[in-house]
Amino acid sequence: MQLGVLVLALISCVHMLRFLSEQIFSEDLQEIVSLVEGMPDNERKLVFLREVIHSLRSLRTAATLNSHFIALSSLCAVSLKQV
Repeated sequence: MQLGVLVLALISCVHMLRFLSEQIFSEDLQEIVSLVEGMPDNERKLVFLREVIHSLRSLRTAATLNSHFIALSSLCAVSLKQV
């Protein structure tokens, strides 16, 4: 019974952290878009946009994987304590 309650609490925390990180990520993304919009329209702006999009995709993937690993390691730690 205790393990189930801990798992639910952990899932709840993961969802809350994910929501907060997505909100912060979205705010930072809006700031980047605003800065890029202010650049002069030329080839450099296109190259910069491609680099930013690639970097953001990589960052998002890494953040998602890290949050999943944290959740899994927490679950393993809780289940090992119960044994």
